[in-house]
Amino acid sequence: MQIFGASGTLHTPNSILDIARADLVKKMIMQSRVFSSKRQGDHKGGNVSGEEWEDQILALVKYSLNRVRTHAGARMKGGGGKL
Repeated sequence: MQIFGASGTLHTPNSILDIARADLVKKMIMQSRVFSSKRQGDHKGGNVSGEEWEDQILALVKYSLNRVRTHAGARMKGGGGKL
């Protein structure tokens, strides 16, 4: 039986099979307001998903991949966090 996890898609200096660390990294990244699935802006309330969620993220970062990287790394050691 093969186990698939998020660790294969996240950069890790340790092991690509370190699923526990990958889950922790994902949890820390998702704590950023930018990546929240809660509806933001003029139409607050409820959750968004799929393309609407992607569009919300892109609008919040003003379509800048550098801003995505900044928000994703905010809780990593390089961004002043603990991970």
